Formats: sequence, structure tokens, C-alpha cells
Amino acid sequence: MTANCRQSMDTPANVVAAADAALASGQEVVSPRDGLETGDAEMTRMEAEIEAFWKRILLAGQFASDPLPQADFAFPDASNTGVPAGTVLAPYDGPFRIEANDVMIENKEIRQSIRVLGSNFVMKNCRLIYNDYFGVDLEGATSPTIQDCTLIGPGNRGRSSAPILGSGTFLRNDISGAENGIVLQAGKSVVKGNYIHDLESGVGDEGHYDGISVQGAQNDVLIEDNTIVGRDTSDIFIKNDFGDINNVRVNHNLLVGTPGFALYVDGRGPKGVITNVSVTNNRVKRGGYGFFSVDAAAPTFSGNVDADTGKAISVRAG
Repeated sequence: MTANCRQSMDTPANVVAAADAALASGQEVVSPRDGLETGDAEMTRMEAEIEAFWKRILLAGQFASDPLPQADFAFPDASNTGVPAGTVLAPYDGPFRIEANDVMIENKEIRQSIRVLGSNFVMKNCRLIYNDYFGVDLEGATSPTIQDCTLIGPGNRGRSSAPILGSGTFLRNDISGAENGIVLQAGKSVVKGNYIHDLESGVGDEGHYDGISVQGAQNDVLIEDNTIVGRDTSDIFIKNDFGDINNVRVNHNLLVGTPGFALYVDGRGPKGVITNVSVTNNRVKRGGYGFFSVDAAAPTFSGNVDADTGKAISVRAG
């Protein structure tokens, strides 16, 4: 027997409660892709603004110098990220510490954080609801992949740094309920097509909220085609706190929300230097202090536009 967690005005809390009830009664859980919409008035307003923006662009033919994306391209949201609609999720009973190589977890409802130390780990079509510092801790893992998963942190009921910690390939995930969305570690990563939103933690306004954090020892990172709804600090934060950072491409993302700056590139950290960062073709909502903050680094910018006005963003527009 299965239970569908979708209701007409689902919130993350309602989705969790419905899944709890289904699991308690021995039912499998059918996860709708759009079952995690917050119903929050601010999110609804923001989504309406984004839709109106794209209509203006397509009708007016703006940005002659900046090629428009294909009309059928849709930035990530609750409808096209996370567990695919209709996927039947069975309870996951462990292991929660994975040291073996080539492990795949697929089509599971997971209610505890996971630590991965092996290589070639894959987590696919899963929903993880957790209350811990990290949801999936990949520190020490080699070449992991997390794709088409819904990752829900505890929000203000706990103190979670991020649903994902590590380097690897992260595709089309719906991520919410923590201080940060993805905290990248050393090495190479591909972060593409994710929806990062509703960042919230028990630390409250004292948190350093970042959609994606890149803070040292990264080399060859692609951040592309994501929607990041940031707050307080940034949508994307790049700083050399723990080592050199080289070859980071931030391309064709929708960077919105209420951060101080949408993007920081800060080379004033104590470890190494930041080199070869490019920021291209992004749709960016101006943060409380500006679009971009750059210190002691020389990233290249091109093709970025204001998500509200459709105008090209000057590097000095912050």
C-alpha cells in the first residue's frame, strides 16, 4: 500500500508529517516532485516576479548583446528537481556509515544523516529528512554523486550546516532547511540544476547563510543552471579560508533571494590565492548591498543581467 504526500498547499513540515504517518502505518511513500513548495507568501511573490521577468524578456527581445536562453529552458524549482513525481520510496534501514566502494542508494526514504567514506557512492531518487550538522557527509569520499534527491534539514528546529558536505557531482536536487545549501570541499565538483531555497537554521540571524560555499582547496568547479534563493550573506560564497581556489565557473544560474551580495569572491583569506574564477550569463537579483562583492581577486564577468530590470550588470554595480 502506498501513500501520496501531496496536499494542495504543502509545506516542508506537512510533507514530513505525512511521510511520518505513512511510514508508521507500514505504507510506502509516493513522493511528488512538487510536494515541498513552501506556500510562503514571499516565495510566491518571488516566483511571480521571476515569471514576469521572463515574459518581459521574451516579448520585448531585450539584451541584444546577451543571447537569450532557449524559450523552453526552465530554471530549477520544486517542479523539476528533487525526487521525480510518482517515485515510490521504501524506508532505508542503513548502513548510515558507508565505507565500501560502489554503493548505490536509490528510491529510499531516509530519516538519518549519512557518512560516506568509500568511492563512487551514488544516491539517487531519495528523500532525506534529517536533524544533524550535515545531511550527507562526504568528507573522505571519492567521486560521489547525489542526483534527483530531496534533502530537508531541520530548519530552525536544529543547527545544520548543510544538507551536503563534500566534493562530487550534485545534480537536480531540491535542498532546504539548513544554514547553507552545499558546502564544497577540496577537489573537483559539478553542481548543476539544483534548487536551493528556504535556508534556515536554529542559529537564526547569526548564521553565515550561503547557498553554495566554496572556501578553499577547490580546483575545477562548475556551478551551472542552478536556482539559489539566498538570504543574509550570499547565494554563492567564494573565499580562500582553507587553501587555494582555482578554475571556478559560475555560469547561467538564477541568483535571487535576500542576501547581502548575490556573489562574493574574497581573496583576503589566510590560505593561498583565488585564480581563474569566471561569472557568466547569470540572472541576478540585487542583494541588500549589491550584486557582487570582490576583494583581492580578479574574476572575469560577462553576460550577467539584473533579474528585475533585464539590464546588463556592471562589475561595479554593487
